[in-house]
Amino acid sequence: MRMVDAGKKLQCSVLKVALRALFSVYLLSLPLLAANDDQPNAVFFRLKTTYEKELQKLSSPDLEEIVSEQDKYLAALKNIQKKVQTAGELERLLAVNKEIDRFSMARKITADDLSKDVPELIPFQKAYIKATGKLSIERARKILTLAENFEKALDSLQVSLTKKDDVRGAVEAKTEKDSLTNSAELMEARALILETEAQAAKEKQSETNTVETLAQKNPTEKAAAKPAIANNVPVKKKYSDSPEKRINQRFEDLSKCIMKQDFSQAAKFVNPAYVKTADANKLRRGFMDAFPFLQLPESSSRKIRIASLKINDKADTATLIQELWAGYQWNPLPANKWIETEGDWYLDISEVEKMRPGDLIRLERAEQTKPWNRRSPRISR
Repeated sequence: MRMVDAGKKLQCSVLKVALRALFSVYLLSLPLLAANDDQPNAVFFRLKTTYEKELQKLSSPDLEEIVSEQDKYLAALKNIQKKVQTAGELERLLAVNKEIDRFSMARKITADDLSKDVPELIPFQKAYIKATGKLSIERARKILTLAENFEKALDSLQVSLTKKDDVRGAVEAKTEKDSLTNSAELMEARALILETEAQAAKEKQSETNTVETLAQKNPTEKAAAKPAIANNVPVKKKYSDSPEKRINQRFEDLSKCIMKQDFSQAAKFVNPAYVKTADANKLRRGFMDAFPFLQLPESSSRKIRIASLKINDKADTATLIQELWAGYQWNPLPANKWIETEGDWYLDISEVEKMRPGDLIRLERAEQTKPWNRRSPRISR
């Protein structure tokens, strides 16, 4: 019995020594394993972390500037409140008090909030809308600049890792770069900038037309223009659905013509006023800008769809962002502007966000991408 017990004790001792040795080898190998796993992605992780932190700063509104604009507007409200109260104007006082309560809760002003009962408020309300809108535009431009710099850094990292034969790291950088333009922050920033620029151009053109009309008119023309009141009669709409549904249907029909490169049929979906003054070459260039993939070699697997659609408050213009199926994923294309005119929705190719040459090259490479077999073993050297 004693010999058996001694044997068992010896076996246990040997086993413990072996386990301790194995555990020691494991502990010594941990730094090497960690280095092998983390080192190739260290630069990528640092780039992504920095980008996300900076994006978070930009995505959060500048509270200090917004609060400053809110204080200015509230001060104007208090001054007008005191004036109408001193004048004994009860209805106007109630309207001002109502606006103070509304703004204290909502903390924002839109075109629908412009005061009809107290016209003195309108200049202050428009100033607030302009100031806060300017902050949003500046933030959107900073987001686009940040994303462009991040994309360049990822592109450089992808090239560097490919040269080092770190395929896994290079694919990770490429995947992040390809998905970057599909992010909600960038799409919203592009749409906001395009919408703002389109609205500014529209207002500028309206002012120019008004000045030219006033300068050209003489008393005889003014008298002759008086009977033309019938021109103010609203044009009957050619559709009964919502603007969103109508634009979706029009875009689908237009895309079929675009894929066939049948520009004569596609012109039926373009702003009629533009088509009247444009020749075939000008229309073709407009379509090339609106659908930049037309500049690339033909592809049978090509598809496009609407990624986002934003109708303005007046429901007379819309910002449409489309996507192209290439490289076995959806790739964003420049935003397009649609307008409602002559009772229907049309593409306005006179105001198109053009695609950058570098983005067009990446789009061409994406269309040439072959399916990637995730299960294929990596060949070690």
